[in-house]
This record gives sequence, C-alpha cells and structure tokens, in this order.
Amino acid sequence: MSQRPQLVAFFRNWLPLLRANQMWFHAAHHITRGTGFAGDHAKIYGKIYKDYDDVYDGAGEKAVGLCEESLACPALVAPAAAQIVVKYSQPCKSTALQTVNSGLNIERHFVGYLETSVAALRSAGAMTLGLDNYIAGVADRHETFIYFLQQRSKTDLPQ
Repeated sequence: MSQRPQLVAFFRNWLPLLRANQMWFHAAHHITRGTGFAGDHAKIYGKIYKDYDDVYDGAGEKAVGLCEESLACPALVAPAAAQIVVKYSQPCKSTALQTVNSGLNIERHFVGYLETSVAALRSAGAMTLGLDNYIAGVADRHETFIYFLQQRSKTDLPQ
C-alpha cells in the first residue's frame, strides 16, 4: 500500500508525542499550586490530560488498524515519549504562571504539529477520511485548551 510508509512514520511520532504531553499535563494537574489551584487542577490540567488519554487510545487503535500492531508497543512508545517530555519545562520546578505558560507552549506546538502532519499526509496521498476527521476533532479540542491556557496566563486587566 503506497500510503503505509507515511502513515507509519506519522504514528511513530504522534503516539510518543501524545504520551509525553499526557504525562506532562498529568503532572501539572498533580503539582498545581497557589490561588488558582482548584481551577487549574480540575478545569484546565485535569481536562487536558484526560483528553490526551482518550486521544492516545483512539490514535493507537488507528495506528493498529491502518498500519501495524508494533506501533502501539509500549517498549517503543515510552522511550520516545521520555525523550520528548524531558525537553519540556517541568511543573515541579515552576511557578503556577510558568506552568501555565509552558502548557500553553506545549499545546501550541501540538496543534501546529497536527496542522503540519495533516498537510504532509494529504500531500503524499496518505490521509484517510477517518484519520483526517479524527485529527480535526483532536485539533478542535486542543485549540479550546489553548484558549483556556491563554486566558489563564493573563495576569493584568486590559488597559
């Protein structure tokens, strides 16, 4: 199948990215502190890490269904995810506002990655209708998370 190499490469990158982001936002959920604790804990980081859990599940099923089972192997995904997450600013070493800004950067990068990946898969003729729809739904939710984080990062009233 001509589309298989591009899809395999996409899933080899996407699954570890999903897992890395899920781990980071789950940690932010546990470590959040300060006056915004309750909202940050439940309404922002809690929603985001749970969405990454769901997206990882769906993406893993798509990877196996469209490509091959080995793409969902934790022995391959976990080390690649670890290489990604160690590059992020860590919530345990950050203030509440620094954590929000780091999360905002992670989400912006993630949505940008999806946009670039979709364009490349379409250009290569490797995009399936179902995968395109799935990724569009993921991007839609994560653009909303960007809004939440962006609004949370504002500390001053507009002039």
